[in-house]
Amino acid sequence: MMGRSGRISQDVLELVEHSLDLNLSGNTVRYKFQDTHILEGITIHETFNNVVILIATVSSVHRLLLPHPNRIHKEDHTFTLYPDLGTQSIFAGVTLDAAQNSSTFHVINHPVTNTCLPHTCVTWLAMKEEALFALAYNTGLILLIRLDPVSGVAVTQELKQDTLMPRFLSGIAGALRGKASDDLVAVSMVLHEIGLETYLFAVCQDGYLRMWSCSRAQLVAYTSLLSDGTEHGSTQGAQHHVIRKAICPKTSELLLGVFLCYESQSEFCIVKPVNESGTHHFQFIYTINADKADLVDFCLSPTEVWAVWISAQMETVVSRACITKEDGEGDSWHPVILEQPMENKLEITDPCLNPWRAYTNYIFHPGQFPIVIITKALSLFCRSTTLSDVNLSLSVLKDQVCVAVETEIRKEAKECELSDDEYLDLAESCWAKFYACCVHYHRAASKPVGLVLLRQTGLVLVKKHHFSLIR
Repeated sequence: MMGRSGRISQDVLELVEHSLDLNLSGNTVRYKFQDTHILEGITIHETFNNVVILIATVSSVHRLLLPHPNRIHKEDHTFTLYPDLGTQSIFAGVTLDAAQNSSTFHVINHPVTNTCLPHTCVTWLAMKEEALFALAYNTGLILLIRLDPVSGVAVTQELKQDTLMPRFLSGIAGALRGKASDDLVAVSMVLHEIGLETYLFAVCQDGYLRMWSCSRAQLVAYTSLLSDGTEHGSTQGAQHHVIRKAICPKTSELLLGVFLCYESQSEFCIVKPVNESGTHHFQFIYTINADKADLVDFCLSPTEVWAVWISAQMETVVSRACITKEDGEGDSWHPVILEQPMENKLEITDPCLNPWRAYTNYIFHPGQFPIVIITKALSLFCRSTTLSDVNLSLSVLKDQVCVAVETEIRKEAKECELSDDEYLDLAESCWAKFYACCVHYHRAASKPVGLVLLRQTGLVLVKKHHFSLIR
């Protein structure tokens, strides 16, 4: 299984390729977009020959083309003969020239200097590998950009509100319904192909779900998602509304899941787009009350909603709820058993092990702590402002840790003569301090950032610096 994760820090995107089967070399790449913030909505797509990454910033859109892993493996004869030696990552051959190729990006032309900037985006690889980018503005405007896969020529369209009405009435439609312009702002969007057409689905601040035809740049359907218990005009809660999609593998039908957050309540609404005789509308499937916690992310399957939360106790909680009315389980959430958080202190159960052996066995056990975590812990333990080399081998890093802890033991002992028991107690104390540094960084790195539902692998809980598989 090949997996790719990423981290965004304003204008820097870091991509890392992981494999559960192979040792990958050159598996990390960092892109810096000079003086422009990266928007959410980055997507990764696979074609027969390539991996395509679609990225949008507040002032540009980008289409990065990378070789497909199958091509690399087919050309790597050493990997075929000796699979344990590993192979190159798809990022190993990334060059600056390729990223700056004019056919792979488009700069958005904002007509005036005080024009507002987009706040969210959704991307999609459409038919014939055409890249689509939809950028939402706080004026209610949605800008659709199409990037040709060969020439790189960009075509832009504006998706406006109320295009179901005649143009001469569109200006007063919002006023007739008493809507403020802020209510029409899209806060979360998805793109999807139905037949030969690509549609944009957006949930807006007013709790309405709207659907546009991308080829016609026309609004074709909309509906209110507010339940009977939520009044229209209710104040939005601390979090934004969020939309996700799922495809039924048997029927290829599209399902949309929307998280609605208001001050009074939060809920999930599941709907299905329906086309009857050329007329589009939405069929309501299920409504589920949300947990009393802060939503981090959720994903949708044809039968369940999976969500990751941060509880009031600042603990990570993953739960699921069925969305089929036949199951008889109602709208209750079922918790998922996660790995237990690490204890602050390591309990040494074998009295025959000295502290050095006990702690190194645990800290350097495969899968216990990533190298980057141990490296950061070493810098903290040594009170160094310079991060150690994160590319060190595990054996070299282990030697450096042992030297650092032994140095600390000698510093604490000074020139006192210690009995064997006193020396073991001091060694235990110093190793415990280093272990606490590892736990500190591990907890920070375990902060959840998203959920990904993979058909073959199952549910992936993406964390700040690593990921967990949930089966």
